[in-house]
Amino acid sequence: PVESVVSVGKNMADTIYGKRINSNDGSVLSDPVGVMTSLIPIDPTKTYYVTGLKNTCMSFFAWYDANGNYINRNGGAQRSYLAITPSDVPSNARYIRANQYGATSVDVVKDVKFMMSQSPSDPYVPYNKTTVLVPSAVKNLPDYGLGIVKSDGSIVANEVDFENGVYYHRVGQVDFKDLTFKPASEATFTYYYQFAEAKANSECICAKYTTSLDFTNDKIININQYHSLLLRDTSISSAGAVSTTNSGVKIVYERDSVETKPLTDFIRPLPVENGGTLTLVNEHNLDMPSVIKYKKEV
Repeated sequence: PVESVVSVGKNMADTIYGKRINSNDGSVLSDPVGVMTSLIPIDPTKTYYVTGLKNTCMSFFAWYDANGNYINRNGGAQRSYLAITPSDVPSNARYIRANQYGATSVDVVKDVKFMMSQSPSDPYVPYNKTTVLVPSAVKNLPDYGLGIVKSDGSIVANEVDFENGVYYHRVGQVDFKDLTFKPASEATFTYYYQFAEAKANSECICAKYTTSLDFTNDKIININQYHSLLLRDTSISSAGAVSTTNSGVKIVYERDSVETKPLTDFIRPLPVENGGTLTLVNEHNLDMPSVIKYKKEV
């Protein structure tokens, strides 16, 4: 679930003095003549430039994955700017950190101001970051943050429409322990639950079972045209044992009808600097499908 919305201006790089990157493992070291940035989220398909470097000092950038773990770095060299191109970026990189080191004194780097954008000719603008927390009234909405990426690549998800103050509840979640299964009459499935809340012929997600109808597999879950939640698991000896055996296992499903709920609290309009970015941040720092709508107000 989204915990906060972060607006960053055109300059993506803050400038942190007295720190540098350990060239061996990507960790942060104290260094009175070091200058670096914090972790900066990137799109690995785009090109970025970090300008404002002192070309009398050494510099490099390092890549980190979605959880902030170090991957590797480029070679250190004297540069007036750093260029990060898609061909340079590891496929699992989601953040970079730039740094400069090796100055002869603090005076050499005291006026360094990093500028990171998608053009090396962009003039320096101060780093500007605003974080707005998602209100508790929104985070406590039923099934907030749930969504399903379907096999065809389309997405169905619960939506918070901040502009109009409406919550669209499209996806639900249920625990096996709360369902009462019966023996299935068809040979390919062992048990079923009549799931009126689920959309007919829809896809669901379950960590223990696959939705693929490959019946050489003994762990299959499916929702048919009659709203029946079908289960194939011959290791479970009876219908009554399904809920107890799978207690704690969740099923995420598309609801048969979309419920709308008015919001009592929501995020107010958030200013975005021209050329800046909006980032949705969740508690686990995981990539997630998202849609952001921009509205220009004059």
